[in-house]
Amino acid sequence: MKDTVSQPGPDTTRAAADAILAMAREQEHDFPGRLAGVLASVAAELGSTYALVASRPGSWEASLVLDLVRGTVGHGDEGLSTYKLAAPATAPGAPLMLTPEDRPTVLEALAIAGDYKRDRAASCPDCAADPADLCGNCDARLARAAEFDDAAARLGGAR
Repeated sequence: MKDTVSQPGPDTTRAAADAILAMAREQEHDFPGRLAGVLASVAAELGSTYALVASRPGSWEASLVLDLVRGTVGHGDEGLSTYKLAAPATAPGAPLMLTPEDRPTVLEALAIAGDYKRDRAASCPDCAADPADLCGNCDARLARAAEFDDAAARLGGAR
């Protein structure tokens, strides 16, 4: 019997089904193991294996899900943390979110990177003869140093 109360929205169900179907169609893999790993990752994000079935804890489906996931991570969730997903990469062009604690470290790193590029340009044997005529490498190094300085300025650091 189909339970319409606990069904997620059609977009979520479709996306999940498409992802599982793609995984099932791949050759040369352990589909049951990978599916158990995916469910373990979801449980790790939720904080426990029980969180997967909290809405229907006594159902036969919940029992099977718990058996599958606990067989993967351990019955006491002892291996659950190893399935925690890595933070998603920031999309190109997306704003970088820094905490106030991050700011001094990032500003220092930008200053060190800029100084390193300037030092490399200053000690370049190809440019030593005529500092006004930089080689391509040093020209690029100084341009990158300026980019680091600009980034620091945008973050409110002084150079």
